Amino acid sequence: MADSDIEDNSPPFVPEEWIGSGRNLPQANNIPWGLLNYFSALRDIPSAVKKQEYPNKHLNVVQFIASKLPRRTFSLPEVQVHRCLSKLQTNEINDKWLKNRTLPPRQLVEKLDKHFRQAVLDGMQSVVDPAYPGSRLPLWSIQFWKDMWGMHDAQEEWKGGVAWLEERIKKSVTEEKKIYTDAHTLTKTLWWSEETFIPGANQTTTQKFAAYLSDKTMMSTIHVDMMFSDLADRMEDDETLDSLVKIETLRFWREIDAAKSQKYFHSPSKPFLFRLEGRVKNKEVDFLVFPAHMDSVRHWLTFKLEHNILK
Repeated sequence: MADSDIEDNSPPFVPEEWIGSGRNLPQANNIPWGLLNYFSALRDIPSAVKKQEYPNKHLNVVQFIASKLPRRTFSLPEVQVHRCLSKLQTNEINDKWLKNRTLPPRQLVEKLDKHFRQAVLDGMQSVVDPAYPGSRLPLWSIQFWKDMWGMHDAQEEWKGGVAWLEERIKKSVTEEKKIYTDAHTLTKTLWWSEETFIPGANQTTTQKFAAYLSDKTMMSTIHVDMMFSDLADRMEDDETLDSLVKIETLRFWREIDAAKSQKYFHSPSKPFLFRLEGRVKNKEVDFLVFPAHMDSVRHWLTFKLEHNILK
C-alpha cells in the first residue's frame, strides 16, 4: 500500500510537530493521513528522472530485455543503515550519478526502505551511497534503487521466458512447435509491462505473463484466475458444454474458505453465488469446476463437484 493510499480524519499535518521532534513512527493503522502524504512526497521520483532512466512501458519484451540498467552490486553491505542517512541537505544537483554509478547492494536498499519513515521523522534529509562517500543524494534515491533492482528482476524473468520458448521450439514438433513459435513471435510485439484488462487479470500488467514461460515458477492467484477465466469463456462459447459444466475462478474458493460455519451463508449471498445457486437448483449444470489453494502446503488443486453433490 502506498503512503498516500490511506485517509482518516486527522487534524491538519504540521511538519514541525513530527519531523526532528524525537517522535517514533506510529503503528501503520495510526499514521495520520497528512504524514503519509509527506512520506509519499519525499519518495516521489521526479518525472524527468522517470522519463530518462526508467525503461518505457511501451517497449516490447525483446526491446526491454536489451534495455540498459544501472549495474548491480552483489557484495554484502558492510555499513550500517544509520551511516547512510544524513541530516544535511543533498549536495548532488544533477542526475549523472544515476547513469554512472552502480546500485547499492540489495540488502542495504531493503533495509533503507524499511527504515525510511522513521529516518524522515528523525530529520534525515539525504542518503549516502557507501560506495561514494561524501555524496549526499535525495531521499527518493532509495525508491529509485528499489525500482531498479525490480527492473533487473523483470528483465531476468522475461529473458528466462524467451530462452524457455526457444528451447521448446528446438525440442517440439509439429503443432506444439507452432504454439511456442507463435508465443516467441509475440514477444516482439507484446509490451513488457502494459496494464492488461483481460478477464481474471485484475488490471495487472503483462509482466505477469512471463511467469507462464517456465517449468519451475509457481503460479500466483492472478495466473490461476486468468487461466480459469479463459476456460470459463471458452466453455460458455460452446452451448453443449455450457449446459453441462460451470467453471468458476478463485472467487468461489475464497467464499467457501471464508465460511467458518454454515451461518456465514445465512446472510444474502454475493450476486455470482446467487446466480450459481440458481443454475444448480434449476439443474442447468451437471458439474462445477473450480481451483483452490492449500495455504498450509502451498499447493494448487482443482475440484470437480457433480450435480448429486451440489444439490
